[in-house]
Amino acid sequence: MPADNDALTGRTAPHTGYGATPHGVGGEPAAPEVAAAGAPGLRDGRSRVAAIGEWVRVAGLTAAGVDVFAAEDPPAVRAARERIPADVGLVIMTPAAAAALGPEPFDDTGPLTAVMPS
Repeated sequence: MPADNDALTGRTAPHTGYGATPHGVGGEPAAPEVAAAGAPGLRDGRSRVAAIGEWVRVAGLTAAGVDVFAAEDPPAVRAARERIPADVGLVIMTPAAAAALGPEPFDDTGPLTAVMPS
């Protein structure tokens, strides 16, 4: 069965154009977006993704359109948290950045957070 078929229903998934060829011809890659109706900081149900942490661990995320805030020590991590734009709906953190921010890195109205595996 081809990779673009739904294994459970047998339906063929529509092609978006992006990634349809090895060179991505047919569409421009878009910035990663998080769809979460009603989540804070969203425009039209979508928002951007950001990452905080050591440059060596987060640099590659720029290729996917993630807004990267490099921070090598706890004070820099806390400063990066303050620079996160309001329309960011997901913040990916390195384990060191998560440790620097503690168990609740943002207030209740802030973005969702995820910590990279060690």
